[in-house]
Amino acid sequence: MDSIPPIVGIGASAGGLEALREVFQSHPGETGLAFVIIQHLDPTHESLMAQLIERYTKMQVRQARGGERLEAEHIYVIPPGHGLAISDGVLELTEFSDPRGQRRPIDDFFDSLAKDRRDFAAAVVLSGTGADGSRGLRCIKEQGGLIIAQTPETARYDGMPISAISTGLVDVVADPPDILEALKGFFDRTRRAEVDEEAAEVTDHIDELCDVLREAVGHDFSRYKRNTLSRRIARRMQVLSIEEAEDYIKRIRSDEDECQALFQDLLINVTQFFRDSDEFEALNTLVVDKLVRLARDGQEMRVWVPGASSGEEAYSLAIMFAEAMRRNDKRPYVQIFGTDIDDKMLDIARTGSYPLPALADIPVEYQHRYVIGNADTFSFVPQIRDMVRFSLHNLVRDPPFSKIDLVSCRNLLIYFDDSLQKQVLPLFHFALRDSGYLFLGTSEGIGRFEDLFDVVDQSSKIFRRKNVKSNYSLQIGRQTAPV
Repeated sequence: MDSIPPIVGIGASAGGLEALREVFQSHPGETGLAFVIIQHLDPTHESLMAQLIERYTKMQVRQARGGERLEAEHIYVIPPGHGLAISDGVLELTEFSDPRGQRRPIDDFFDSLAKDRRDFAAAVVLSGTGADGSRGLRCIKEQGGLIIAQTPETARYDGMPISAISTGLVDVVADPPDILEALKGFFDRTRRAEVDEEAAEVTDHIDELCDVLREAVGHDFSRYKRNTLSRRIARRMQVLSIEEAEDYIKRIRSDEDECQALFQDLLINVTQFFRDSDEFEALNTLVVDKLVRLARDGQEMRVWVPGASSGEEAYSLAIMFAEAMRRNDKRPYVQIFGTDIDDKMLDIARTGSYPLPALADIPVEYQHRYVIGNADTFSFVPQIRDMVRFSLHNLVRDPPFSKIDLVSCRNLLIYFDDSLQKQVLPLFHFALRDSGYLFLGTSEGIGRFEDLFDVVDQSSKIFRRKNVKSNYSLQIGRQTAPV
């Protein structure tokens, strides 16, 4: 890794100054970290934030001007009227494209930070109203960074911390005086060599860890890709400052909460509306519009979304089918089944309510027709809600759905080892109607199953079921897997 220190983005709004004071005055020693504070500011007035914070810390505090190469023991504060981004460890001022009131500077910075610093990034969400920051946490989590939220009871305004925690992505919930110590403990052991060494040690104990986890949560992760599994477990050890795999095994044997935290980390619930917009547009043109155009009014049309997580993909598909029906003046009966093994995420999906910042992922023309906006959240019109059903379902252990027109299984197979992938793809062939479609993630494919699927669009990972008898065993229920 280069000489740039780990970088911590701190998001705060109303009540944030008090929380920031408690964070920084609690740790007089060196941290080895650089900090960027993203505060909601009045764009028409000068900010005294930097001057106020420097009263409580020995670190160097400055208002960002753009072009600063981030240094350890420095705190950089967002200026009024601008956003911040980071590129190669250098801060950049950005201009807002959204009107005031719709700007999400915390989300924007977290996204930029995650992409630039990957697992050398952390996001901290402090006191504030609304939900800014919650959307950006997904990118931080996906890249292996650390996420901390202020304990809501200690926040003057608990909206932002509660919204962050409700995503299921937060690693640590802490009082402000404990946050710097948690950050320092995590990054003291984040040097690449140490992480790789710990992951290698975890691999030696992976079967035992999987056995313990299976007993605790009822799902078998033994056919997850070993490298991904080892690094995710090593990351949990890092969060807890546990150095030996044997000690972590003892921890999860006796700590139900940690079992659940590991379970959540292994599932990697990172999703968003219309993720990979070009691929969704191809699906819309090549599959959805065609299915609806050729359908009869009242004809049943079934879509299955395995690994639906918190529901964004399923609702995106519902919007696309609603649009196709409007365009083609057709009224088929569309049912979209979103399934997952994570009840916590499915609860979010069932409510159909999402933080307002996630609205930016939905094309504007769809927002006008299908979205109901509230103060800090949004939901969908009944036409969309009525199309979608969510249920607990294990893709391999439980019987598959049947007579499906479209299976949309994106960014799930990449976490499975070869043996599990070879079990899942024949299941999809079985579930699909004749000439039904399969939509995979950008890094996924049908592997050696060209005898079961034709390629419709390789770049968008759209495939069509070949109407042949499969010679592969479905093996339903023989082994369980996290799907």
